[in-house]
Amino acid sequence: MGFTSANAIAERITEAFIYAITFLICAVIGNLPLYLTINQIGINTHDPMEISWNSVIAWPTWLFGLMLIFIAAVGSLNVVLVNREFSPAE
Repeated sequence: MGFTSANAIAERITEAFIYAITFLICAVIGNLPLYLTINQIGINTHDPMEISWNSVIAWPTWLFGLMLIFIAAVGSLNVVLVNREFSPAE
């Protein structure tokens, strides 16, 4: 079909990057209401507290990296195994 193994692996890595970026955006947006709620509770109770933005970004960023590596590895392994299965016998 015009794909070499290198092209198929590059396509799988790009696909993994798209999935991981989508997760990162959704996770940060999902953590934002929790951060704002906790911050508002601190304001309402007159309890001075320091909440870091790291609480919103840290876990999604680590999981972004893990997802990227895992999805790219599984996709690349799939390409290698399919290529090995359908390559001409020598």
